Order: sequence, then C-alpha cells, then structure tokens
Amino acid sequence: MMFKYETHCHTSESSHCGEIPAAETVELLIANGYSGVVYTDHFTSDYFKDTSQFPDWQSAVDYHRRGYLAAKEAAGDRLTVMYGMEIRFCSESDNDYLVFGWDEDVLRKAEGIYNIGIKKFHRFCEEHGMLVFQAHPFRNNMQILKPGTVDGIEVFNGHFNHDSRNDMAQYWATKYGLRRSSGSDAHMYDDYGHGGILTKEPLGGISDLVEVLRSGDYMLVGNGI
Repeated sequence: MMFKYETHCHTSESSHCGEIPAAETVELLIANGYSGVVYTDHFTSDYFKDTSQFPDWQSAVDYHRRGYLAAKEAAGDRLTVMYGMEIRFCSESDNDYLVFGWDEDVLRKAEGIYNIGIKKFHRFCEEHGMLVFQAHPFRNNMQILKPGTVDGIEVFNGHFNHDSRNDMAQYWATKYGLRRSSGSDAHMYDDYGHGGILTKEPLGGISDLVEVLRSGDYMLVGNGI
C-alpha cells in the first residue's frame, strides 16, 4: 500500500487566487485518495503591503495560517494537514518557491523574510532544517536557478491554466540529479488529484515529509512521470 500526499495546494482564506475554502479542499483531497496535504498559500511582500489590513508582521503570519488552520480543524484525523508556503522575493524575480518544514515560532521571528532573496533564504532554510523547492521553474517569466541554489525543483505542476513545461523540468532534474516534487497547484475545483508524492509509510507531519524528501524514498504522481 502507498500513501498519497499533495505538496502544492491553496485556500481562499489565505491565497488571493485561491477559489475554494479550506474545509472544501479537505473533502476534495479525501475524495481523490490523498492521505495528507501541505498547504502552500502564497507569501509575498505584495500580498501584505496593505498596512491597514496588516499593520505588523504577526498579523501577516496570522492571515497566512488561516487556511491551514481551517483545513486542520475540518480534517480532524481523516487527513494529515501540514503547513507550508509558496514564497516569492518580489524585488528579485517572479520565481515562486515551495517551503517545507516551517516551525511557527521561527516564522513569527523572521520578520520580512520575503525580502532577503533566494540565496540568503536557502541558507536560512538550511539553518532551520527546512527544504525549499523551486515551483514550476519553466513556466513563463520564471528564471531557472543554478543547481544547488535550492534543494530541488517541482517537475510536475498540475495547474491547468499555465504551461509549466513539466517535461523540461523533468529533463533538468535528471541532467543535474536534483530532488523532485510534484503537486497539483490546486486553486480551483478541477485542479485536485493531478499531482503529489507516494510514500511507503504514512507521514505523521511536516518533519516526516522533509525526511522523505531528503531521502528520495518516494514516487511522484503526475501525467508523464
């Protein structure tokens, strides 16, 4: 038996482009056979530039965690719900990065983390036992990074409204021996069930996912993989 986990998912509570409330995403994931999910709502300076709505760092963190917490409450023990993010360093590029392994206390002390750029952020992740994967690296307006700048890349992205050129991402990962991830990039009802990873053992939480991604002991879900 294999266990399926979604690694790229958004909620309407915390992502401006997310169209589905967290509680509904839980039901869609369960219906599509997932054992767990990492909620990777967007986290950028552009999202939190309205100082009337987000007067301080803690309010921005609270907002970002809303979807995750709502999903966790809705899921109960039916689905393993994990916290992650899709971060962008807007002053540097339009690249998006999936972050796995956040500890809430670390995030609450990391004010302005979305301003430091990917090289410094990667070092920050290494210091805190986190992993960062470049999301959909061959989509329009993305800049592919030198191998070693991040911990891996997303080789399958299931978002229907974008051409993520997954075949090119697969080729790049194979050429340079990179860690790989797959995710549905779920925003809308039709997005669910197209990506993720398969593990031999159930994951108890985000630390287990980080360990599995480090080890490479998993399989990818997605067309053409």
